[in-house]
Formats: sequence, structure tokens, C-alpha cells
Amino acid sequence: MVAYSKFLIYMEEVKKAVLAMNLDGAAGPDGFGGSFYASCWDIIKFGLTSAVHAFFRGHPLPVSWMSTLPLTIPKVSCPTTFYLW
Repeated sequence: MVAYSKFLIYMEEVKKAVLAMNLDGAAGPDGFGGSFYASCWDIIKFGLTSAVHAFFRGHPLPVSWMSTLPLTIPKVSCPTTFYLW
């Protein structure tokens, strides 16, 4: 029972960190911003807390969690040359 109560306390720490995120901030590498994590907490709390536990136990992060997708953003609404990207 002690381990279970520590798990719940730790989950509350993860929840506190999630709710402290800038809800209007830019999305992270996973494509989700703080508002997603805060609004979906009841759905993702066990999976996210489990992932945090695994990280601190030394398990490697999935490669997809550390990957990036370069995205070009045009400087004008209808770019006609690469320079305008």
C-alpha cells in the first residue's frame, strides 16, 4: 500500500507540472501544447505518469519523442520563389 500511495503523490506532482505549463504556448515536438495536456489530464494521467516513471528509472525515450520535423513557413501568403519562404 505504501508504494501505491507514493505513486498517487507522484502523479499529483506530474499533474502540478502539467497545470503549471503555459496553456497558450507553442506546441512541443509531439504537436501538443500545454492546453491539451491540461484539458485531457483525466485521460492521459496514467500513461504520462508511467512515462515519467520509466524516464527516471533510466529507460530510454522512444526515438519519436526526440525527433523534430522541420517546417518552412512562408514570409508571404503565396510565395513564388524559395527566397519568399
